[in-house]
Amino acid sequence: MRNQILISLLILLSVNVFSQEQGNITGKFYITSIEIVVNEFDLLKNAITKNTYIAKKGTKFTAHEIKDNYLLVKFWDYVGESQSQPKKFSDEDYKYISAETNNKYFLIDLADFNNKTSEYYGRDRSFVWGFSLLPIKLRFGGADRTFNYETSFSLGTNAGYEYQIKSRTKQSIGILAGIGISTVGITPETVNNYLDKATTVGALTPSLGLVYSYENFQIAIFSGYDIIPGELGKNWQYRKTPWLGLGLGFTIFQKNKTANTSDQTQKAN
Repeated sequence: MRNQILISLLILLSVNVFSQEQGNITGKFYITSIEIVVNEFDLLKNAITKNTYIAKKGTKFTAHEIKDNYLLVKFWDYVGESQSQPKKFSDEDYKYISAETNNKYFLIDLADFNNKTSEYYGRDRSFVWGFSLLPIKLRFGGADRTFNYETSFSLGTNAGYEYQIKSRTKQSIGILAGIGISTVGITPETVNNYLDKATTVGALTPSLGLVYSYENFQIAIFSGYDIIPGELGKNWQYRKTPWLGLGLGFTIFQKNKTANTSDQTQKAN
């Protein structure tokens, strides 16, 4: 029973490439849920201009700072053909956010920001490092060995690149390389009777992996080698044979990022 509980915990805690949380909205991306009215803001004069615009549904922007009851934002640049503007819905002389508003700043009423927008995740590429925990390994058979399904402990330190996907939901793909330590189950049959009873030994484990993250949930596939030192390792049937590791679970710890690049352009609808 205790082993079943341990295996269940390992599956739940597998593959920890971890999300970064921020305590404020500065620098975050958002997208409008419906049309909202915005006021142009002169950043140099620190004053609101007389120009009023409408940001249509699906317009993306970057949050800069809160000014009284407003949020200072910069809408993403438009590329491609100009948008076809819908009919005005009031007698007020509104203009629409478009290519002509590129590089301008605007104020959004905080009530509109809270009720009419949602966070948006732009394309991002970052160097990341963290830890992984794989509970399941598949060892493939051959002429002198059988296929082996193994539940073991494999803890590694990994580094690589994470590619964030443009989406209203936080999701990314990570390509990682790492090295770690593993426990390996040994039987007399797998070491050509070098031992006379089953045991568990430690191994050094280099690996490569691919991780897909959706919010805090992750699915990962890793491959690597378990290197057992000494004569025992030389007699092991799976020596120099790659394994395939599978993991899924929820992020628990915080990952570390050192650089990122973001695509902040939006195409006309």
